[in-house]
Amino acid sequence: MPAQRKIYTCDRCADCPLAARCRRNRKAKRGREVMHDEQESARRRHRMRMKNDEAQTAYWRRQHISETPLAVMKAMFDMRRLSLRRLSLRGIERVGQQWRGAPPVFNLKKSMNVWAELRCKTSETPISARN
Repeated sequence: MPAQRKIYTCDRCADCPLAARCRRNRKAKRGREVMHDEQESARRRHRMRMKNDEAQTAYWRRQHISETPLAVMKAMFDMRRLSLRRLSLRGIERVGQQWRGAPPVFNLKKSMNVWAELRCKTSETPISARN
């Protein structure tokens, strides 16, 4: 089901008493477009919540933890033409399966990188020092 969206516009800006507050560019012939979709109430709640300094700090901390892996996964899959930006399967169930497969692949790749790094570090030490 497509998202429901409303776009509000006004065609009579010339004689409107609120035109100066509405238009960003005073020379514009038309006023701004205001768009509302079904997520607007969630955006408002989020904006109100984020006015609090505590919420901003918590959001900043959480952002790094959750957004970094998502960004890396997108970039990693794009490089290998697996492209999580455009999933190759159709249908909500299959797309969900494809998306749920991404984090384990990411974690496996990350683990293998750590393992390879540790292996390189141990191979650099002399054999006599390993015993």
